[in-house]
Amino acid sequence: MNTLDGEHLHEAVRRVLRSVPFYATYDAAAALSSFPVLRRDALLGVPATHFIAGEIDLPAALASGRFRPLTTSGSTDEPLKVYADQELALPPSVWAMHGLPNDAKLTSLTSGVCVGTSCPGDIAPHGERGLLLTFRAGLFEASDAHVIRTAEAFNTFGGDIAFVNPVWLHWLHRRAQGLGLALHQPKLLVFTYQYPSRCQKRALARAFHAPQVEFYGASEFGGTDLAVGCPAGHLHLVDYQAFVETLPSEHEGHDELVFSTPLSRSMPLLRYAPGDLGRVGLVDEDACELSSVLALELDGRVADVMHTGARVVTTREFDDVVGEVEGLAFYEARSSAAGALFMKGIVDAGFSEAALRAGVLELGFKSFTFGAVERLALGMSGKLRLTGEDDRNALVRR
Repeated sequence: MNTLDGEHLHEAVRRVLRSVPFYATYDAAAALSSFPVLRRDALLGVPATHFIAGEIDLPAALASGRFRPLTTSGSTDEPLKVYADQELALPPSVWAMHGLPNDAKLTSLTSGVCVGTSCPGDIAPHGERGLLLTFRAGLFEASDAHVIRTAEAFNTFGGDIAFVNPVWLHWLHRRAQGLGLALHQPKLLVFTYQYPSRCQKRALARAFHAPQVEFYGASEFGGTDLAVGCPAGHLHLVDYQAFVETLPSEHEGHDELVFSTPLSRSMPLLRYAPGDLGRVGLVDEDACELSSVLALELDGRVADVMHTGARVVTTREFDDVVGEVEGLAFYEARSSAAGALFMKGIVDAGFSEAALRAGVLELGFKSFTFGAVERLALGMSGKLRLTGEDDRNALVRR
């Protein structure tokens, strides 16, 4: 497939401007780089039909299964309805680079994704080779019976690929282990939906004998996948259907990722910022067979940075330090504007608060307070917000 750049990108953008109502006021002669950067608040309240290309017969596209209505909470906890273009979904052959066949079975363990006006149950089939698992009543609050039922479904289906929120799979394994249940061993773990902490990577590497890769997308793009992990562990742009830019963010020294997906006929977005900090570049040719394809390095969300009082600390920078502390299983951390750090965590045997404190203070925070807890609180979107700026009372209330 052709890389989405140069003339190919130019023509795709022109087609969007001609046929998609949302862009009716855009200058068709202007360069893509001159268009405003869109953010989620620009999409809220806009009918999903305003993003559908004019030549598309929506009832026919829905009847044929090409388009699928989705309503997701998203990382901002605000519902957004989109139509997913199924023709843009990654083909099963994408997993061939991991040695998996086209008919590999995929188990998804994430927060629920609503289809139309209804949501699937906690256990639901997904096509011929997929299974959807979720904890609609809450992950950390799940009953033993719910954990047993989910673990049994995970084992019975026996997926080759586990497409998971890493926090969810870690917690399921932890709870299942406590109930004397062993989990099926997938051939590949694909982490998605939220930043994968080193805490989860370490625990899941011990629990499952499978390679770990990442997958990156956002519901706003309506079925257009943005980046997929390779066997060398890099996260590569799906460059035949997504174009990426980096722009200076509000946090000095950190760039924000901006994507254009003009090939979508259901939700084409031009210069859309999903809210993530990161870098783009090529990787060492000797280390990766996809070295000619741009790779993304994600630093966490713009909204999740913390402050030491002197500088900004991203989720990646923080997790690179605290995620290495043995015995720290799950955590939430919040900083105050003055540089005080408040942290809650679920810990295992061998945990050292002194080691955690030393790492945190090396990052430059002025003070550190930690509390061990039995459970944490997820956002409405089902994500565990690892880092952010907040006051101590707000974190205690959570």
